[in-house]
Order: sequence, then C-alpha cells, then structure tokens
Amino acid sequence: MMLISHRGNTHGIGLKYENEPKYVEDALQLADGVEVDVWYHLGQFYTGHDGPQWAVKNEWLENDRFFIHAKNGPAYIRLNEMKLVADVFWHDQEPYTYTRKGYVWCYPGRLPAGQNSIAVMPELSHWTIEDCRKYEFVGVVTDYLGKE
Repeated sequence: MMLISHRGNTHGIGLKYENEPKYVEDALQLADGVEVDVWYHLGQFYTGHDGPQWAVKNEWLENDRFFIHAKNGPAYIRLNEMKLVADVFWHDQEPYTYTRKGYVWCYPGRLPAGQNSIAVMPELSHWTIEDCRKYEFVGVVTDYLGKE
C-alpha cells in the first residue's frame, strides 16, 4: 500500500510549510508520493492550499511521485495539457473523484470504490493505516506517515 504525504506533512499538520516546495521534496524521503496543491495564476504555477503561495517552475511539477490537486480550473486545464508524469486530479467535496492515472480519490470516511482506491485523511475518520489495509485501499494520504 502506498503511503502518500498530505501536502508534504509527515509527522502532523505543518500549516506554515504545507505545499512549500522544499518541504514537499523532503517528504519524498519518507513517502511513496506527495499530494500537492497547485494553482495557475497570471501565467505561472504556484503551490499553496488556500491560494497561490509559492511559485514553481513547470519542471518541478514533473515528478512521477506527485499527486497534483489542481486547485483552480486554469491549473487543471494547463496541467492536463502538459501531459505530466505526475498524476493530476481536481475535486472539492465530492465523495469520490478519479485521478488522471485511474486512482479513485476517496473523500475522508468513504470506503473503497474499486480496486484502485486511495483513502484520504483516514485519521479524520479515526481509521489507522492498518484499517486502510483491511479495507484494501491501494494508498493512503495522510499527515502522519511517521505514525501508524
């Protein structure tokens, strides 16, 4: 089962650093992948959760271990046009959404919806990593990679 860092967090929520490029890169030392929030604004990509925060070059996004959450329509369109090796998806609060590579991104508390389901933030539902294995998720997105 893939362990995916949520916005670069590995040992709890780090609001000050979430999505900061170096923080995300550091998370790859512990994680199988990282979910990164990406915006497109005024001809430039940015990372950041609530809005464009850190400018990043297109090349930085070219990472096959990134699960890129497009945060606005222009980001989703541009990222898909680029045909990145990174996975790309968009969602708000839908119970499920598909990533471009065919994973089912499951909103917190939702059980798997197929063989390629990824549990998002199981800690919000008081699930453990072991619970996610039992439910047969192929991956887990969490702030707590270092704790099971």
